[in-house]
Amino acid sequence: MGKKLKRSRVDRKIGGVFGGLSEYTGIDATLLRLIFVVVAIVTVKTGIAFIAYIIALFIIPPDDLSNEEVLEQHRRKAEEKARYASNRRRARFEQIDRMKKRHRTHVHTHVHKGKHEREPLVQEPKQWPVREFTFENTTCKEIALRIATGDVTIDTWENETLKMRVELAVHERARTVRQFSEDQLWDCFFSQTMLDINQECFTFESKKEILKTNVTLTLPNRLYEQIKIQLLNGSLKYNDLAVEDGMVKVHHGDIRSSRASGKFLSTEALDGEIYCNESNIENVDMKTARGDILLSGKFLTIVMNAEQGDIDLALENDTATSVDLKAPKGDIRIQIPSSWNVDGTMGTKREKIYFDLKNAKVWDSSAQSFVFTQNADEMSTATLQAQVNTGIIKVTELTEKPISPEEDN
Repeated sequence: MGKKLKRSRVDRKIGGVFGGLSEYTGIDATLLRLIFVVVAIVTVKTGIAFIAYIIALFIIPPDDLSNEEVLEQHRRKAEEKARYASNRRRARFEQIDRMKKRHRTHVHTHVHKGKHEREPLVQEPKQWPVREFTFENTTCKEIALRIATGDVTIDTWENETLKMRVELAVHERARTVRQFSEDQLWDCFFSQTMLDINQECFTFESKKEILKTNVTLTLPNRLYEQIKIQLLNGSLKYNDLAVEDGMVKVHHGDIRSSRASGKFLSTEALDGEIYCNESNIENVDMKTARGDILLSGKFLTIVMNAEQGDIDLALENDTATSVDLKAPKGDIRIQIPSSWNVDGTMGTKREKIYFDLKNAKVWDSSAQSFVFTQNADEMSTATLQAQVNTGIIKVTELTEKPISPEEDN
């Protein structure tokens, strides 16, 4: 028997009409919806398109999938999307690493008398200049970085000496500056930057976009009272950093960290992703305008908002008191320990929630909300809120410690 036309319960925005047509004809559902919008605009005076859609809602029968089958299909879609996002993220970071390794020396191949020869491209300067500045016996507990263009890497070591390695490059549009000699580039650097170090604070500013300033800071391993980092064009990576009050804002670039600790961390990426692995921070506030957020570790309070991206959270402790997650145009994936006594509220369509907590009691599973309590026999000590508009929410028990991706090795 041939397949029948039915309204989809999986791929639907209103009634599943175009999702069903897509399954029946093999045409992408998004394309069918775009065609309908165009037809609806053209026939807006007569309203034929809307009348036809309403008639289709009544004539075409719904799919006879059970709720379990619908949830299973949503789960598979969520896992496929998560794998795609992970692969895309890994490829992106690998590409960045390759570009960093190759940007000093560029080689091209040309054909000469039937033989291939390899020659370095002629460019000034052939190798971007690098200098290392050393500050011995430092006592500063505050760090402030403001850089217009350039990547920043922060590491720590068991030494009271602070080291700053600076690598200079020039924006492609700044053709005049690209012809500078190494001494002229350093003169430009010193005239366009500000460095101040005293007993309390280390401050570095590079506000000119034409001069790309890649900075590698090696800090003494101590608890810092405050760190403020602002980058306009560039990515940030830091490891093993202990900060009581951390504030990070990146306009165009990614933020990656491992084993960070402290009391408060506020992180914002306007056009990039945030990845924090194996963290131990009391209060976390993270926000992206266009990018995903990935967070794992031990926390007390968490606030995350990915306006146009996904959220992945792996909570490793059962002492957290509040978790608030919002991904208006993305998915949310949550892993929590089975010993966490929490009241949870998830805002989305019931059929778009994949829920797998063995010790949880569901109080409400209406069309637009899902309310549960994990370990209902004990007193709840925390709240969990997750909100999406059209995406999927997946909640599972934390079975093993999250593995950091290859790019953080």
